[in-house]
Amino acid sequence: MEKKFFSRLSILMLSLLLVAGSISYFPKSAKAYTSGTSLDNRVIFQSFSLYMPYESNMYKILSAKGSELKDWGITDIWLPPAYRSFNMARYMEGYAIADRYDLGEFNQGPNNTRPTKYGTSDELKSMVSALHASGLKVQEDLVPNQVLGLGKREAVYVTRVDQNGNLFKNPYTTGLTTQIRADLYLAYTKGGGEGQAKYGYIKEWNKKYFNGTSVQGQGMDRVMKDSEGIPYRYFGPNNPKNHLPSWLNEAAAANKINTVDTYLSVDGWYAAKDASTSDNYWKPMLMNYDPGYLKYMKSHGYSTVDDI
Repeated sequence: MEKKFFSRLSILMLSLLLVAGSISYFPKSAKAYTSGTSLDNRVIFQSFSLYMPYESNMYKILSAKGSELKDWGITDIWLPPAYRSFNMARYMEGYAIADRYDLGEFNQGPNNTRPTKYGTSDELKSMVSALHASGLKVQEDLVPNQVLGLGKREAVYVTRVDQNGNLFKNPYTTGLTTQIRADLYLAYTKGGGEGQAKYGYIKEWNKKYFNGTSVQGQGMDRVMKDSEGIPYRYFGPNNPKNHLPSWLNEAAAANKINTVDTYLSVDGWYAAKDASTSDNYWKPMLMNYDPGYLKYMKSHGYSTVDDI
């Protein structure tokens, strides 16, 4: 968005200068762009918008409009990123990348559909050929670093730092340091999609390929701990390394505890009843883990584990 904003701002400023016919507001030593061959011989058509609906037809439309765009004086078509977007992204426009190798080839779209927001990979290739045949050049926006929405979590240790690698200082306090130092964090760092698995040199992303995670802190304080601050962990039924609260004993014996790299997460699940014989009683761990949270919920009319 910043790139588009500043491009439009530059065009607006240039237009104002040309209309005014003067650059007298600039120092005599300053250089400014003026109308000329090097500036005016390219006219770029921006063929996407964040707000366009998910109709998967942009490639088809452009394929049929090449001659008309050429007649308008257009020289270049600027395309959005063709990558498969993260399904939870607001606009799914290609900037929130879920699979860098899926350009509309695999059934990974909403409701397992194949096309991206703009069409299929075959339609993309056909469109580029059609536009070239009309004498138009095609520009593709590329943002391969913006991977988002990997589907699996891993437990990692994180320290929050600023852009210079120094321990982060909280601007909303009086010089206090936010205490995130080698703390356990449950990050979505594993996955990549069918295209990644088929074409990628790295077949599946995992934590060893990343050196940072979301600054929103969405994985902080998700690991359940005992009163001494020791993380609860589950390695399997009757494993001597297990460290669990007693209310998980039945679920542990039946191997019905959801974990992230053996760590218990507050938003994880467990079989709260009849664990050895039924799958009908899975409950969130948070309902038993935090008495303060339960008290708040009950005082505001929500059910607690005692009511279920």
